[in-house]
Amino acid sequence: MAQQEFGVPLTDAEKRFYREFQPWLQRRLGMTTSRSWAKMLEFRSINQQEAFESFFKLLNEFCEGE
Repeated sequence: MAQQEFGVPLTDAEKRFYREFQPWLQRRLGMTTSRSWAKMLEFRSINQQEAFESFFKLLNEFCEGE
């Protein structure tokens, strides 16, 4: 939101994340849903701490697949 407010353009990595992370995560978790990626992680986790930790592990995996 701050980027938009101040006119800071998205980086290529940010554009890729917004475009590809959701479908990648759905394939990775074997889920077909209209839930957001955050909701998918919360659904698959015991609590928010686990979801938070899972996000960064999965994000690293996603980025390494470039």
